[in-house]
Amino acid sequence: MWCRLSRYLSSSGLTLIELLAAVVLTGVVIAPLLSVLGQSYERTAHQESERRMLFYAEEIMERMRVRDDLASDETVDGVFYEKGECRVNDGCIPALSPDSSEYATYTVTVRRSAYAGLDAFYDLIVEVYPAEPDGRSMPVRLMTVVRR
Repeated sequence: MWCRLSRYLSSSGLTLIELLAAVVLTGVVIAPLLSVLGQSYERTAHQESERRMLFYAEEIMERMRVRDDLASDETVDGVFYEKGECRVNDGCIPALSPDSSEYATYTVTVRRSAYAGLDAFYDLIVEVYPAEPDGRSMPVRLMTVVRR
């Protein structure tokens, strides 16, 4: 009988306890890694949204800088306003009532600047707002001084 028992004790297979210990250790190692990967994905998506809004703001800023009618009759108390929405394939277009639930929206404000005390300068402010605010997304705001 001792011979039979020694044959089972010296076998090279895995016991159920060893297998369960390996599964638990693997789970302990993989769970934090999956959490880090999820957070990294969220951060990357957030940065992509911010990058896109900055691109839209730069596009609008350049379009507004070349306009000649910023001091025209469209102004309200000497301030020019424009609203619109930014679509991925169409770019940013003016709109009377932009749809902020589906598209990033923007506002442009142009007003006389107090820069150097001259009337030839205007403050050009472009703000782009995220399509679906999630509490972390902040609007992108660009401002420059333009000479007319």
